[in-house]
Amino acid sequence: MSDKQHVRIVEGYRTANDNEFFFAHDPRRTMGYRDLFDYLEEHGIIFEEIPSWQLKSVVKSAHNFGYERVEHGVRVIIKK
Repeated sequence: MSDKQHVRIVEGYRTANDNEFFFAHDPRRTMGYRDLFDYLEEHGIIFEEIPSWQLKSVVKSAHNFGYERVEHGVRVIIKK
């Protein structure tokens, strides 16, 4: 999971909110995360996808002088 302070949301390149989380790989295809998401959704937590085109890493990669990969974002919404 990427550190929130290293990712910007394209809407004005704002910083991430406390309820937003970022991943290099799709967490719904990763066994532990998928099980966790399924469990939390059964208990009223909503996970809203943040489209990859809205994400930009601000961390330079040491490997290819590009930016670190951040392709998946999730916004957590708690029903009250």
